[in-house]
Amino acid sequence: CQYLGLYRLCKRYLIEDQQILDWGAGNGHCSYYLLDRGYKVTGYSFEAYSYEHLLGEFEYEFIQGNSSSPILLPFDNDYFDAVISVGVLEHVQETGGDDVGSLREIKRILKPRGHFICYHLPNKFSWIDSFIRLSKSSLPHHEYRYTADEIRRMCKIVGLELREINQYASLPRQVIGRNLPQKLRYSIEVAEVYNSVDSLLEKLIKSYTQNYSFVLQKRYAE
Repeated sequence: CQYLGLYRLCKRYLIEDQQILDWGAGNGHCSYYLLDRGYKVTGYSFEAYSYEHLLGEFEYEFIQGNSSSPILLPFDNDYFDAVISVGVLEHVQETGGDDVGSLREIKRILKPRGHFICYHLPNKFSWIDSFIRLSKSSLPHHEYRYTADEIRRMCKIVGLELREINQYASLPRQVIGRNLPQKLRYSIEVAEVYNSVDSLLEKLIKSYTQNYSFVLQKRYAE
């Protein structure tokens, strides 16, 4: 359920049969969603492709990147209709890249009027991340986090138009999910209640929610 916002953005900005890059494909869940909805999808990641069991029924191209070249992407100019990123941009500096450089490269491979949909970008003022840091918990947290102004600054530097920016996730997801009994973890009713509480709290503590999502658009050919 933490990806419902991403699915809404895809429905809003993508057109069926478009050529999409899943940038930092991870475990393949975003690629699966896109393929299931009729898009032509290419997966790209530094990690080897290991989710054939998930995507074997589809025509799917996967290209493994080289971590020694953390910014450059092996695609032609103006190649993709859209690029999707789920929890990736905040990690590029950890592999020797930089976020602005990656956005410039994404702009290069986007077709004119193409979109970059960025999801799960951590908020610098997230109460969840701050609590984990202050409590010195062993739970994972983000080294690089962002503000809305920093997102707008990156867009301006790169020359991509910011179409929308959102904040979401007032409650933790993965920790809660992992510790629930299986019957509750996969219960639609429990998910709906959790989502309702999360949505209500988002309005009350918007500045301290966990994540940003934003959509950029390339206006002209480079």
